[in-house]
Amino acid sequence: MATDSGTQADPSGLGQTGVPQDDRAGETGAPRDDGRSILGSSAATRIVVALCLCVAAAAVSGLLLGEHHGEPLLVSTVNQACGNGQTSGCESVARSAWSSFAGLPVAAYGLVFYLSLSLLLALALVAPPDLREPMAGIVTALLALGLVVDLVLLGVQAFSIHAYCLFCIATYLLGAFALVALFPALRSLRAVSTAAGRRAGRPPPAGGGRRALPRARGGGAPPPPPYRPPAELRYIKTTPRGRGAKRRVLA
Repeated sequence: MATDSGTQADPSGLGQTGVPQDDRAGETGAPRDDGRSILGSSAATRIVVALCLCVAAAAVSGLLLGEHHGEPLLVSTVNQACGNGQTSGCESVARSAWSSFAGLPVAAYGLVFYLSLSLLLALALVAPPDLREPMAGIVTALLALGLVVDLVLLGVQAFSIHAYCLFCIATYLLGAFALVALFPALRSLRAVSTAAGRRAGRPPPAGGGRRALPRARGGGAPPPPPYRPPAELRYIKTTPRGRGAKRRVLA
């Protein structure tokens, strides 16, 4: 019976290293070129939407900063929306002790924050595809942190100042909408951290990898794959001849 002595396919899907063949690309840290994107086919659209929202939030923060310093034109603009004198919630917030932190107006921090995010998103639009989503993921993480700060400031307005600044709340909403637009990009940061852990020789975080590698009982390197003899030695048959026995390779 004739058999093929060439290399046969490994039905287990494991190479000589014992690592699943479809997981080797992830160990190098390079993204899989399978046509899939975490942000989807509308990745550029999501980034553009978030960029516009961050620019708008930076503009509102600049308006509040000018109102804090008493710029006549900006003060009148804010008063038209919030009201004049004692009825102006924006004026009450701007003149409170909570309007500054470490000697700088809170609006200045917001202006720098949203301008920085806008610059990072603009760079993500022109970055290579393998860097675009990690950069968007960084912006998403910063927006999530900013949202926590915004909730704290909103609580200060509600329970300490007892007045609400409509323009401040507008910046909170713009940042929240930008976070929603980019939220899927957080998965890219998780993928990058998993790849970095593999390169460093550490096991991936729980649920972070596609398939966990088998580990030795002592927690060391994975066990070697079972020995597989060459194809031409798998079909040796012992044929009795005379008193002895002679091995003959079936061809």
